[in-house]
Amino acid sequence: MLGAAVLTVVLSVTPGEGLGLSTGPEQPDPPSGSVPSAPSPSGPMAPLGAAMIGGAAVALAMKLRAERASAGPPIVVFVAGHGNGSPETTFEDLVAMTGIDPEDARYFDYRWATAQQDPRSASQDAPIDDVVDALTGFLAGVSGEGRPIYVIGFSKGGAAIAGMLAEWDSEPELAIDGVTGAALLEPPIAKGLQGELQSLGRFVGFIPDDGGYDPMKCSMAGLVCRDTRKNLGKAAGVSVTVVRNPKAGITTFGDHPEGLAVYSAPDEGDDFWTTLLSQPWDLPDRVSEAHESVLRSQDVADCIAAEIAAPGTCGLPESGRQPGWVIGDVPGTRGGAPGVNVAV
Repeated sequence: MLGAAVLTVVLSVTPGEGLGLSTGPEQPDPPSGSVPSAPSPSGPMAPLGAAMIGGAAVALAMKLRAERASAGPPIVVFVAGHGNGSPETTFEDLVAMTGIDPEDARYFDYRWATAQQDPRSASQDAPIDDVVDALTGFLAGVSGEGRPIYVIGFSKGGAAIAGMLAEWDSEPELAIDGVTGAALLEPPIAKGLQGELQSLGRFVGFIPDDGGYDPMKCSMAGLVCRDTRKNLGKAAGVSVTVVRNPKAGITTFGDHPEGLAVYSAPDEGDDFWTTLLSQPWDLPDRVSEAHESVLRSQDVADCIAAEIAAPGTCGLPESGRQPGWVIGDVPGTRGGAPGVNVAV
């Protein structure tokens, strides 16, 4: 009954109310105009390619990495969320708190994934598969600068990075040389019915939109399914850090996939269920506040700065499995028929 009540509250919020995933006061978008040009993926720092195999390829990869390590601080690429508008504004506080030199920051534009001219609409409507392709191309261009690359994504941006790294894990030859690490901040990467609801975010303002992200990849007519979040980035050689706020509830995810470094962001406010049971009218605002808090937390910024400097050094507490927030992780609702699929 409680799960049904939550679903009723969630679906009663009309699009545009509650969590619009814009950070703080509404910010103006950059001029629409023409879609900006992404860096070209040509040049010596483009992906090595599947044809380069064996000892020569390994030696070249090691040489390139050594050259990048001596080329200066990493370039940090930021990917904003659903409806965030200007990514520079979205991450302004985080850039300052991490101590990242603004000259080292690059920003992904969702218009590269759609035919739309308005950046905010593009971030809302772009399907995750198209975003993954566009982001990979953008990173290939950035790779041409010859420096290490660290990628940070908030909300839908985090889901896009997760989808991209899952592809790279399956086919490491697709990985962009130089991408060494990634931070996913409050990514809507749940599975089960909660994951299905997160894919409805563009229609329900209370829920973040994941662009259709699905962590389960299935083969053999859906009989065998794999959770791509397990050991995310390992096969591609990318160190992944996830920071979630458990008190945000539906905007995040509840389980802790094997081999994925997941940390909890600090939050002094009430949790999802306490707000729902005591002041349900405040739930949209509370969820929005908790979801966006990762962008304005010094503790989160310190974690990211530490991870950029040395993977595995985030000072936040590790996050254990959380209770199912809406209906929980129901097997078989994504990536296979109930009672048949096997997670591997």
